[in-house]
Amino acid sequence: MQRFALFSLLLSLSAFSAEPMTVRAVPPEPGTLVDGWRAQWIWGAVSPHGPAGHFRRVVEVGDGLEAAHAQMSGDDAYTFFVNGAEARRGGFWWKTTDRAEVTALLRPGKNVLAAELGNAADPGGWLMELTLTYADGRVETVTTDEQWRFSPAPAEGWKDTGFDDATWAACTAMGSPPNTAPWGELPYAYEGKKAAVRVAACATPDHVTAGEALTGILDIVPEAPLTGDCALTVTLKRDGADLLRRTWALRPAPDTWAAGEPVRIELPEIPTSPYLPEGDCTVEYALSRTGLLASKTLALLPGEKRAPVRADIASWNGAPALRVAGKPVFPLWFWEREVSPENAAAFREAGVDVFTFCSTDYYLYPGWTGENRYDYTEFDRIVLELLDKNPDALCIPRIFVGAPAWWLDLHPEEACGFANGKGWEENGWGGTKHESFASECWRRDAGEALRRFIRHIETSPYGGRVIGIHVCNGIYGEWHTWSATDLPDTGEPMRRAFGDWLRVRYAGDTDALRRAWGDPEASFDRPAMPGVAERHAGDVGMFRDPARSRKAADYYECLHRVTVDAMDHFCGIVKEASDGRMLTCVFYSYAPDLDWPQEGDHRAAALAHRLKSVDIFSSPHAYLRRQLGGDGLFRNYPASLALHGKLFVDEADDRTHLANDPDFTHVATLEESLQVIRREFGNAVTRGAGLWYMDQQGQWFQDPGIMAEIAKLKRWGDLSMDMPRESVAEVAVISSLSDEFYLAGRDSGKNHVTYPLYDRQIGEFCRAGAPFDWYLVEDLGEGLVPPHKVYIFLDAFHLTPGQRAAVDRLKGGGATLVWFYAPGHITAEGLSLDAMAALTGITFERRETGTLRVDLSPELFPRAPSAYGPDKQQSPVFLPSMEGAEVWGRFAGSDTPALVAKTRESWRSVYSASPELPAAVLRGLYRQAGVHVYCDTDDNLSANAGWVMLHTAAAGEKTLRLSRPARVVDVVSGNTLGENLSEFTVTLPMGATAIFALDPPRDAG
Repeated sequence: MQRFALFSLLLSLSAFSAEPMTVRAVPPEPGTLVDGWRAQWIWGAVSPHGPAGHFRRVVEVGDGLEAAHAQMSGDDAYTFFVNGAEARRGGFWWKTTDRAEVTALLRPGKNVLAAELGNAADPGGWLMELTLTYADGRVETVTTDEQWRFSPAPAEGWKDTGFDDATWAACTAMGSPPNTAPWGELPYAYEGKKAAVRVAACATPDHVTAGEALTGILDIVPEAPLTGDCALTVTLKRDGADLLRRTWALRPAPDTWAAGEPVRIELPEIPTSPYLPEGDCTVEYALSRTGLLASKTLALLPGEKRAPVRADIASWNGAPALRVAGKPVFPLWFWEREVSPENAAAFREAGVDVFTFCSTDYYLYPGWTGENRYDYTEFDRIVLELLDKNPDALCIPRIFVGAPAWWLDLHPEEACGFANGKGWEENGWGGTKHESFASECWRRDAGEALRRFIRHIETSPYGGRVIGIHVCNGIYGEWHTWSATDLPDTGEPMRRAFGDWLRVRYAGDTDALRRAWGDPEASFDRPAMPGVAERHAGDVGMFRDPARSRKAADYYECLHRVTVDAMDHFCGIVKEASDGRMLTCVFYSYAPDLDWPQEGDHRAAALAHRLKSVDIFSSPHAYLRRQLGGDGLFRNYPASLALHGKLFVDEADDRTHLANDPDFTHVATLEESLQVIRREFGNAVTRGAGLWYMDQQGQWFQDPGIMAEIAKLKRWGDLSMDMPRESVAEVAVISSLSDEFYLAGRDSGKNHVTYPLYDRQIGEFCRAGAPFDWYLVEDLGEGLVPPHKVYIFLDAFHLTPGQRAAVDRLKGGGATLVWFYAPGHITAEGLSLDAMAALTGITFERRETGTLRVDLSPELFPRAPSAYGPDKQQSPVFLPSMEGAEVWGRFAGSDTPALVAKTRESWRSVYSASPELPAAVLRGLYRQAGVHVYCDTDDNLSANAGWVMLHTAAAGEKTLRLSRPARVVDVVSGNTLGENLSEFTVTLPMGATAIFALDPPRDAG
């Protein structure tokens, strides 16, 4: 009643002398900007767009020009000229518009506007709008459209008015922002002369309850004629930050609002978010082409408090599951640096309600602005804007816990140091000016800042919608040590941590430390850290000999443990400050499939998997095998994580055809985009995992076909939670991540083994026709790995006595054990061929050097390549004995065995000297071991008890043999292929993803 009484009072006081024209503020048409861009993106008619574009247009400028402003963007890079003079240069970036004031470059009469563009990938585009304001009040606009001329190459004088462009082609217009892909929304500002408008009355309530509607009426009088379409923007602000913003079209549009004639603007009810914080706010009304009209103070009252949403991870139907309010839900989420209104609405319509986003820019600690100074305004804005578009959204924001630059200026002694002597500088890894992960001072101060931040979230009206925190640090927030290529960490905090760790490792016995390091000067108080040469050194080829010195191995073990300790510290704070309500997620446990220093690896994954403070692990999937026809497999160990009750969620950052990223985009059409979107869903649903689709540029998913697919996959994902989810893999792949502590790193030029093992060999596993589980050797050592028929030891070069005993326990029941390169060679007593023989049942010789290229016996594996493996010189090389063994392959160009199989009394040992073993060979040994093989083609396959996914490496017929009879539904088409099927055949093109549900609910699809 109070609100409506206020309206009546204000309107009675604002009586017009004449009856006002009444207009209504209405929502703009979807995909349009009110009073927005008239310019269109243009290029030449030939497609795909080439690497260069040259554009020109001659325009007439009248007398009395007062101002000329241009706003523009160009994909990828542009230079804009006016009458031959450079006016602006720049390049396209999402939601960014470049501007230039060009009045002085124009003259009455003919003028030429020109642009030169470079374009790295199709499509290219040029967008420009020039506003000319004259002294008499006239406003003219020149836009990019079909009137511009185009040439892929420049010509002499092409930027001059007298140039004859008759041979140049007319441009093709592709559309205006925001509804032109791939560029989307670009900020637009009216650059013409502002019209004068007098406000006769502003009827606004004096208070509103969060969650209820805000309304109002404006009485205005134009003091000069107002023509053309325009918009009204209503903004609710506090302390300069927007809490709510709505832009409305005015109907009927002001074709001509005469000077002195009154206009009444009626606002519809504007819903406010129930999550808005209470307190005094300002309501601002702004009319385009006039500026701010009026502002009023308004009291925002607290809305109805919603109960906090609690989520957890629990085992469900055979695999870890995300539960929200006790209900299992398939973890298909969406990530954008700051979720745009368009994506928030589109993913909500697709059934996606969990959103993850950056709380601030990379490497900036959100809200921690100085010593004892905190400001969460920007974070609050990001969350509130998301909840404004989707009130049911659940949030898992990324929070970067790295030290701010101002903190490092105060505490330079707590910084990360680098073995190559690098100081503080910028680079492609986020620079070198960062804290040491070992810094106790940083952990204390940043921990307190995080604690305050979590408490702020918990006490905010929106706090109950934040169900977890993605705790980030290191390169790209992925817990890689800072600037790994500069060989961290040699800072003093790391030295102190290393000394403390050594004191525990050697039980305070200095003599034991000195014997282990072969250094009579070694000490716990100031231990020496390995320099560049020591990190790259090997005693026998690429191997460090523990009998000579454990210094480098000790350092690397400590370095990686320090990272996990820091991760545990901050995740523990999230748990404590939220009273256990919030989930925690980290980027960690990445498989070492990049050819870079081990300093950047995640080699304490086994320790991380056992943390009680972490619920969810994530990583992007394989970068080098994500092209069409590749496997796109997770760079992580979901089977190991499941043993410890952790959920894996893939960062599905595949670029769609709408992306503007030539380095990582592998698709060119909608159909190709759908194949990679399906592939990552298939990888997730067949491995008891989840995923978030990622949009790094704001437009990757803004295609109706893409969003329809995601909606379908989300429905199937939710159905999957009521289907069998357990693994049916009969093959276990075992990783031993501590082995590289004893190796010259991948960046040393000596190690040509680790990288192919974790890149190309993983790809071969995916194409071998049978699913596999990927574990860590620590899981095996603790007796956690369930029985399998084949155990593949990827890099078991270093095993503890307990792990060797666990391996020995597998030698029975007909199991097949597969080894690569140097199994068991590294022992506490030194490098040992005898230890290799004891582990594998095969004796070896060691050759100083050679290639790891192998010639296969063609009669054994007719589908396999005749030769495979890296041809770089490797030191050392191991030669297996032929005694009692079948020889499957020999070192290239020789009779020396390189691939052998030896059958023992109750188990089989298969040894590969090369770090690569083709899929066809794997498929053959799988069959010999009794493993169920689903398909014989070298296509990428993944399967569990309820699902089968195939992503094709080549076109053709694909026959799939199931491990049990089932009713099979093709998820892509929705068709049922048959009842009680044990085998079926489909024909697919190359790069296609087929997903089959086994015995899904009858109403699925």
